[in-house]
Amino acid sequence: MPSLNRLVAWQDTGIEVMKSEIAWLPQLLQTTDSIFPSGSYAHSFGLEGLVQLGQVAEPVDFAEFLRHQVVPAMEHMELPFVRLAHRAAGDADVSRLLELDEHYGAMKSSFELRQASSRIGTQRLQMLQKLTPHPLLAQLETECGRGNFHAHATIVFGAQAAIAQMPLEASLAAYFYQNLAALVSAAMKLIRMGQIAGQTILTECLAQTGVVVELALTVNEADIGWFQPGLDIASARHETAYTRIFIS
Repeated sequence: MPSLNRLVAWQDTGIEVMKSEIAWLPQLLQTTDSIFPSGSYAHSFGLEGLVQLGQVAEPVDFAEFLRHQVVPAMEHMELPFVRLAHRAAGDADVSRLLELDEHYGAMKSSFELRQASSRIGTQRLQMLQKLTPHPLLAQLETECGRGNFHAHATIVFGAQAAIAQMPLEASLAAYFYQNLAALVSAAMKLIRMGQIAGQTILTECLAQTGVVVELALTVNEADIGWFQPGLDIASARHETAYTRIFIS
């Protein structure tokens, strides 16, 4: 174990400054890890509905689903909302966060997907306020209790990132990874796909992270949105499915 003098020497060389520059990283890692109890593990985000309809039956189908539906939606809708929430929280603008939350919810046409986003975001908000209390989080919890804030996952994550002073690009990349990883985890329970195949597909998608984040940074608010009728229909049918593994 290094001596106290050695630790002081490290501080003298500027390592203490380096530590402060990544002070945001531990929370980002903790809250995007699968063990963080946001409740996302209980959701397939419409994937189970697609499996039930026979639209996703093999790993190749799942890869196509991510490539043509999930990644574009992340570019044009999910990540731009995280970006806008990050900015609003940085300005401590609660009214703007409420507006973004309402806007995002209105763009989720399936009840299950809308509910899943709200449940995950609400649980994240509650956990964050317990672990790292902050006045802005407290205000959002109050508005949630009043029915003025549905705590959609993108909005809560963006607010969290701003409060913890996480760089915007890193926050977007982490949200991108978290959502892809959750879908891969769900897919391995729904179709015949092993861990190697799952990680291979995840790696292929994550290779696009830089491009996806760059595009998400340029989407104008008026242009936010992504049309996914197949996923919406599958999710709507899933609400009344006779058997199901996931809530959504």
